[in-house]
Amino acid sequence: MKLPAKQALRAAQNGDVPKLQALLAEHGLQILTETTDGEGSQPLHRAAANNQLEAVAWLLRSGVDADCRKNRFKTPLMEACRLGHLECAHALLDAGAAVDALKSNEWSSLLLGCNGGFVDVVLLLLERGADLHHQNREGQSGFYLAAREGHAQLCAAMLERARRSAPAEDRAAKGGDGAVSMLLSARSGVRKTALHIAAMAGRAEVLELLLEAGAAVDAADKSGLTPLHDVCSGIEAEGAGRNHAEAEASTEREYERAVQLLLRAGADAEAADICGRRALHYIAVCEVDRRRLSSLAALLSRASDGDTCSGAGAGARAGVAIDVNAVDDDGASALYLAVARGHEDAVCTLLEIGADASLASKKRSPLHVAVMWRNLGCMRLLLAAGAEAGALDAAGQTALQLARELRERERQPQRIALWDEISAQLLSGGDGGGGAVEPRSPPASGRSSEGAAAAGAGAAPILSPGSKLTASLRPKGLNLHLGDIKEQENLQSEEPEERYEYRGNSDSSSGSDCSSPSYDGGSGSEEERVGGDVVLIQQVPAGGEKEQAPAFERESRERERPPAAKADRSVEG
Repeated sequence: MKLPAKQALRAAQNGDVPKLQALLAEHGLQILTETTDGEGSQPLHRAAANNQLEAVAWLLRSGVDADCRKNRFKTPLMEACRLGHLECAHALLDAGAAVDALKSNEWSSLLLGCNGGFVDVVLLLLERGADLHHQNREGQSGFYLAAREGHAQLCAAMLERARRSAPAEDRAAKGGDGAVSMLLSARSGVRKTALHIAAMAGRAEVLELLLEAGAAVDAADKSGLTPLHDVCSGIEAEGAGRNHAEAEASTEREYERAVQLLLRAGADAEAADICGRRALHYIAVCEVDRRRLSSLAALLSRASDGDTCSGAGAGARAGVAIDVNAVDDDGASALYLAVARGHEDAVCTLLEIGADASLASKKRSPLHVAVMWRNLGCMRLLLAAGAEAGALDAAGQTALQLARELRERERQPQRIALWDEISAQLLSGGDGGGGAVEPRSPPASGRSSEGAAAAGAGAAPILSPGSKLTASLRPKGLNLHLGDIKEQENLQSEEPEERYEYRGNSDSSSGSDCSSPSYDGGSGSEEERVGGDVVLIQQVPAGGEKEQAPAFERESRERERPPAAKADRSVEG
């Protein structure tokens, strides 16, 4: 870039109008209209992005096009709205800038302002005729983006604007709710509403606002996920967009409050997604501490009992206890999934609220899963809760037989010692007793949630709700689930293990696919396509069989966000 061009860009960025005037006199108008940086920005883009109102006004008076484009077709108005520069946006609109111009991914100035939460900018754009209901390529509207980012004040202003913008006859007939209903019911590419995304991000204040406005509390997205599913899956992404200190102080209350708000509005705690998973399944696979799990499980249970529900739908479910042993389409209970993820706190909590320690999926019991992943902690918890050590998996093996088979394949001395300890625990039943276990019948394939509920009907919880398993049942310095063993010094087995992580679908994907391999060890390639996105299989268990994380719907988050959440996470570039 030549020196005069650099000087023009720098002068516009700094609001140096005299320098711009000198450059114009020396080089002509082309120095202002043909000069670009590496991103295609012209001086007007630089001035608008840096809130240099005087420079913006002078450039417009000098003949610079108010709708000049940079890379991705971004206009100066988009730059001003993206950063909340109200006066610059005023000047550009007064000069004839197109209010609904679109950049390459169909983001408009309104969507950029909504994403940033700039109420004054958004209201200005709406006054100048911006489309309140415009959606970008991912199906996200400005209202949706404001809800996602937790901009409650902006959401309230947009709802009020929608009420006032309705024709007089509609306001008289419908209370002005026609445009409001369009905002609340608009769907993204994966069929999520603003209520879904607010729930997933734990935006309790926005949730309360949307519910008061009449948002559908049990609306299902493309994968059958309701907002209650989303808030329970979003728990793992707590602290999204906040610093660590803020996360510690506020997100726990925000997510629990979000659950309470949904339940009080009549959300169905037993609603299942297209793969048969309930809210409790999603809570069980989140890496949150035991106290959080207990409180959230209690909230769900009280809601199903009708204690905290109020409003439409609450009475219909009053007196119906939550089924802690409900299973998904693969026969996996919440306890099974918690064991497969190695979440000992979740396992302990689920056992305390009455989970069946022996409830098997279509292929194996939770005890078999704990053995496959060499997780002594989960195995001890299951045995202490009465898990049937003699139960057979689909291959006709007990957990002990499986452990001995895997030991025979092992070549590393440290792991051989671990398998010996696992076998000893299984022989003793986890309590130091003695004697071998007798084989039981294999798990019934396709056991339904109704069957599981019937089996546990009338039975007291395995552990009383207030009891705690003793610390002695937990492994001391030996937390060997998932990939921890790989941290030992350069130990390589003859069958090297691999660790993979699950990544959820993007907003443009088609959602979860129940036919994909599940925790039950279905066969499949190391990268299975689920709804257009790669589902990455977890570390290969010692038995050589690949177990895959469940295809939970998660929003892809391309900003500085934890795994979260989460698909409607696209951010303008």
